[in-house]
Amino acid sequence: MSQEELAGARAGKYADSPYVNPEQAGRKWVWQTEEQSQDWKALMEKGGENPIITEIPTKKPLIQYEAFPHETPPGPAFLVPIEELGSAVPK
Repeated sequence: MSQEELAGARAGKYADSPYVNPEQAGRKWVWQTEEQSQDWKALMEKGGENPIITEIPTKKPLIQYEAFPHETPPGPAFLVPIEELGSAVPK
């Protein structure tokens, strides 16, 4: 997540980013493993961003949310409704 989003996320408050795709509004992408998160972070840093990796509890196991395969990083990313995300803990 972005530096700007972290303060609210630590309190369990999330909002759509200004760049959100309308079909994904009200949901956040969550990676299943720290390795996938690190790979995604490296990709974002190459694009000039400075994301932070956090651990975010969800109301259900990730496998129960809509998943989309990705090649970079390999593996699924899960689209979790904002209201089902808990407070973020920076890693």
